Amino acid sequence: TTDGPESPPSIAEQASSFRPFFRIFYNDVYEVVLPKGHRFPMQKYGKVRRRVQEMIGALPPKQQENVQCDFEVSPLATYEELITTHSSMYVKNFMTGNQTDVEI
Repeated sequence: TTDGPESPPSIAEQASSFRPFFRIFYNDVYEVVLPKGHRFPMQKYGKVRRRVQEMIGALPPKQQENVQCDFEVSPLATYEELITTHSSMYVKNFMTGNQTDVEI
């Protein structure tokens, strides 16, 4: 044994103890009424979140320790954020309730 300071953990030792942390955002607390048969049914989002949480909860405690995540309600998107994905006309129509049949 040496009386000097301990050497820092090796890269392999650090990697074996590394557990990535994930912030998982969900939005099933918000609801938009969509026509029956719409390709993005709102109910599926809550089902997916609950299923992932159930799967994590069903893991043995030792494996649960390796799942480093928080489930957080996603913040509402701003107009500027929405128009990075959707046309400004679509966003304006949606926000004012003036969507065309095609847009719905």
